[in-house]
Amino acid sequence: MLNTRAMIFMTAAMAAFAVTDALIKHAAEAIGTMQCLMLVSVISMAVFLVVLRRNGERFWTADALGRPMLIRTAGEVVGSAGFVGGLALVPLSTVTALAQAQPLVLTAAAAIFLKERVGWRRWAAVVAGFIGMMIILRPGREAFDPALLLPIAGIFGLTARDLGTRLLPPSVSTAFAAAWALFVLTLVGAVGMMVAGGYRPMTPTLWAVVSAAAVTVSVAFVFITLALRKGEVSAIAPFRYTRILFAMSIAWVAFGERPDAAVWIGLSVILASGLYAFWRERRTGTAPAT
Repeated sequence: MLNTRAMIFMTAAMAAFAVTDALIKHAAEAIGTMQCLMLVSVISMAVFLVVLRRNGERFWTADALGRPMLIRTAGEVVGSAGFVGGLALVPLSTVTALAQAQPLVLTAAAAIFLKERVGWRRWAAVVAGFIGMMIILRPGREAFDPALLLPIAGIFGLTARDLGTRLLPPSVSTAFAAAWALFVLTLVGAVGMMVAGGYRPMTPTLWAVVSAAAVTVSVAFVFITLALRKGEVSAIAPFRYTRILFAMSIAWVAFGERPDAAVWIGLSVILASGLYAFWRERRTGTAPAT
C-alpha cells in the first residue's frame, strides 16, 4: 500500500516538473534565460527560507562552505542554467528526452567518483544511454543544433549536484541545501541578466507564469520527497519516466512540437537503458542512484 501511494506521489511530481518546464520555457523565451532564472530562483528561495525558519535553522552557517555543499551548489547552478537556457532555445520535447539520460550519467559518475559497485550490465546500459543521446544530438550532421549543448551541460551539472548531495553530512537539511543553491542561482541570474542587457519589463501575464513555475517546482519537490519517504526507491524509480509522457503531451498541445524520428529513436534507447539499469539494481540489491 505504501509503495502504491509512493508511485502516485512520484507520478504527480513528474507531472509538476513537466508543467514547470513548460512555464519556464514560455517565460525564458520572452524575458531571457538569466532573468527567468533569477526570478524563479528568488521566489523559490523565499519558500525554503520560510521552511528553515519554521524548522529553527539558520541560513548563514559555516556548513554552506563545506566541500559537499560547494559541489552541490555549483552543480545546481550549472544544471539549472543549462536546462533553462536549453528550454529557451530548444524544443521542450527534445530537452525532456535528453534529460532522461541523467540517471544513467549519475550511475557512471557514482562508480567513478564514489567508487560504487556497478556491474558490466549496468555499464552497458550507460553506454546504450549515451548512444541514445548521440542519436538525438546528431553531431556532425546539418541537423545538429549547438543549443543542444545547453541541456547536456545541465545533465552533467545536475549529476554533480546529486554527487554533492550524497556527500552531505546528516546535519545539513534538504531545505538548507536548496536555499543556498537558490541563493547562488539568484545572484548568477542577476549578474547574467545585467550582462545580457538588463532587466526586461514584465507583463502581469509573465509575472503569473514565473510565479506559477516557482509554485509548481516547489510542489514537485514536496511530492518527490513524500514518494522517497513512503516507498522503496527501487519500486518507484521507474515512475520518474512518466515525466516524458506529460512533457510530450504539453509540448504537442502548448507548443505544437512534433519530434522527428531521431528524437523518438534516441528516447526509446535511453528509456530502455534506464529501465534496465533500474531492474538490475533491484535484482542485485544494489542501491539505486538518487
